[in-house]
Amino acid sequence: MAVIRGADGRATALRVVQCEARFVSGRLEIKQVAGTEEDIEADLIVSAIGQAVDFTGLESLNNGKGGITSDKNYQVQGQAGMFVGGDVVRPHLLTTAIGMGRSPPTASTATCGEALDKRPKIDVHSFDLTRR
Repeated sequence: MAVIRGADGRATALRVVQCEARFVSGRLEIKQVAGTEEDIEADLIVSAIGQAVDFTGLESLNNGKGGITSDKNYQVQGQAGMFVGGDVVRPHLLTTAIGMGRSPPTASTATCGEALDKRPKIDVHSFDLTRR
């Protein structure tokens, strides 16, 4: 994978290639398939990678799996008024993390004392990188 840049240094496309993956002696081996390179036009490319959580000062919230356990509204279990989102809940798509940040329970609704009935559907997603 590579970012293709124009003369001005801005991204113009993302170069992708098909890969084949298989386990060899217990290790995952990934090989690029020659001749399958394709450029997907773009004017903005966001690099989004999951990160490990630094629990310094938050050790009591660590669920032992590298995250924080929350309910369906992203409220931390046993911590009224404390909400979480993004990879600390579970590694997922960038758009899901953004949706979690925009979810009413993580905004003013929770602090205004309104009931937390139903959260918006931010976990439902489908996308096609080649859609034009």
